[in-house]
Amino acid sequence: MKFGEVLLKLGMINDHQLDIALKEQDYNLKSVGYSEPLGNILLRNAIINDDQHVTGLVEYFKLLSENESEPSYVRETAKVAFNAMANRDRENCISDETKIIILQKINEYEDKIGQFNKSIATLSKMEQKKVIIETIDKEKKEIDKLIGKIDLLRKDLEQFA
Repeated sequence: MKFGEVLLKLGMINDHQLDIALKEQDYNLKSVGYSEPLGNILLRNAIINDDQHVTGLVEYFKLLSENESEPSYVRETAKVAFNAMANRDRENCISDETKIIILQKINEYEDKIGQFNKSIATLSKMEQKKVIIETIDKEKKEIDKLIGKIDLLRKDLEQFA
């Protein structure tokens, strides 16, 4: 389930509002190469407020963490995110904005891991020449680095959430 679908399910937005926000997101991606998170678009346009945004994120991460069709690293990140967002009222914790930035960075790293995995799968089907084997090894090392970065960010969220 996507974040916009969660907001629909919770009754925070309607189909028309979601469609407009998705079109704006797509336009931004095509015009400037940046896909602004849907929640930010809805906040900026005053379609939802901060509390609705956080409530939607908590539900989204809960559902994502329980979705067995997602890779394990995505479910684990979603669990950390769920706990971080659900515990937002504690003293001495990082702000919701910081949590969201950390989660966006984790998402960016997870997307890169997905791209590397697709590349490795494609390269693995090719004749295994030295350059292909070296490229696969290099991409696997990059995946390991990204997983390490994700783990550090998760620990930060768990510690300071």
